[in-house]
Amino acid sequence: MAYKMSEWKTAKVRPDYHISVESMFYSVPYEYINRQVEVKLSDDLVEVYFNHMRVASHKRLYGKFGQLSTIRDHMPDNHKLYVDQPPEAALEWAESIGSSTLNVVQYFLGTSQAEKQALQSIFSLKKSERRYTKYEIERACKMIISMTTRPTVFMAFY
Repeated sequence: MAYKMSEWKTAKVRPDYHISVESMFYSVPYEYINRQVEVKLSDDLVEVYFNHMRVASHKRLYGKFGQLSTIRDHMPDNHKLYVDQPPEAALEWAESIGSSTLNVVQYFLGTSQAEKQALQSIFSLKKSERRYTKYEIERACKMIISMTTRPTVFMAFY
């Protein structure tokens, strides 16, 4: 039997239920948010352990930094509702906020390599409605558009 080399690290599960490993992001069941986990890295696999039990396993990502590997079952139910919405619903929501928000959402949908990535950015923007009024979201999007041709959600609210 051939042995595979692997490396162990620790990581803290972020509020978005992902861990960061070498600038890539892997989901973990949301129940582990803010917990410290052990991560076993091999050439082709990322395995996440909590109390010596495997809680997640992902194909290892390579290439452009910042890629996400998200397993739908790791999401809380309210996130599934957002992510399961089609792009048309995201555009409808953005239009209800204002024209600048619509421009930002159209940018996400038009430039993301994967629709899922675009929808995650839009989900983050939609989540800001919990803390900000529609007017504030629209104003932030308008300001971002005036500052850059490549908006991100982080620019608007962080």
